[in-house]
Amino acid sequence: IQPLTTGSTNLFILPVGYTKTTMALMNLYDGFIFDYGKVLVTDQTGAERAEMAKIVGVPVDEFEELYWKDRLDYDKGLVTGLDYWKSLGKAAGKVLGLEQIDRAREIDSVSWMHFDEPMWAFVSELRAQGKRVAMLSNMPTDLGEALKARTERLAAFDYVTLSYEIKS
Repeated sequence: IQPLTTGSTNLFILPVGYTKTTMALMNLYDGFIFDYGKVLVTDQTGAERAEMAKIVGVPVDEFEELYWKDRLDYDKGLVTGLDYWKSLGKAAGKVLGLEQIDRAREIDSVSWMHFDEPMWAFVSELRAQGKRVAMLSNMPTDLGEALKARTERLAAFDYVTLSYEIKS
């Protein structure tokens, strides 16, 4: 739990591993900032990681290392999804075709859309209590645009900052 005071405004940053035992503290703060991955959504499943590893043609443990190796530039929007997956394939010693890349991008985006419904209900409850809520997340363009096109989830927040939109 990380309180953040800015002037007369009290904010509360909910970290990964947030527990609901802190509910009693919520009235002390005017606003709350949520991360996306592993807070508002659950982690990717082993089956999803295995499916992406199969597309790339490497064992899951090797895939996971390659997946995170250059992920920061992808999340920052400094490389496209196409370029990220081409590079990942190349690092694995493979040449991925467009169909493989498109499938990997889709699985990747969907794998980060397993919504943690109790957390979303908590966001709704905070808003119902007049609290301001924000989401600050590093995520690639593919995921952010999929969220916008396929869901109304981002509308739950007063403020949304996504890394790919600010290139940071």
